[in-house]
Amino acid sequence: LFILDAGMLSLLTNPAGSAAAMECHRWTRDLLRRGGRFAIPEIADYEVRRELLREDLMRALKALDDLRGVMFYLPLTTAALQRAAELWAAAKKFGRPELAVGSREGALDMDVILAAQALVAGRASGLNPVVVTTHVAHLGIFAQSDEWHNLRVD
Repeated sequence: LFILDAGMLSLLTNPAGSAAAMECHRWTRDLLRRGGRFAIPEIADYEVRRELLREDLMRALKALDDLRGVMFYLPLTTAALQRAAELWAAAKKFGRPELAVGSREGALDMDVILAAQALVAGRASGLNPVVVTTHVAHLGIFAQSDEWHNLRVD
């Protein structure tokens, strides 16, 4: 189960069609054809959607909505938010220096919520979730994650 983070959703909804976005589109289509299962976590949808709305990027917003038609949607649940609180508290208690309070604090909140959604979805589905991200360092602390170009469906 490939769980997309906000960076991935941004690439997949990129109206400019950068080289990276085009390659990411091909990768996603290929994996979908080969039986790959993708999920859009509600927290990642929120992060991307708010920016698309702020910048009036309606074509990209439609692309985001269209993705929900071909991928699973992971709504935020109480179980996921409770797990996120546990992850956040454990990371702070055990003194991870890269998670120090500061400018990335809001990003840390989003990361632990996303990781918790992945962990809860994996437990509920019996599948092995991988968070597909552009910043493995943070998410990899909490849940299995990797960059999209490293992942394949066997």
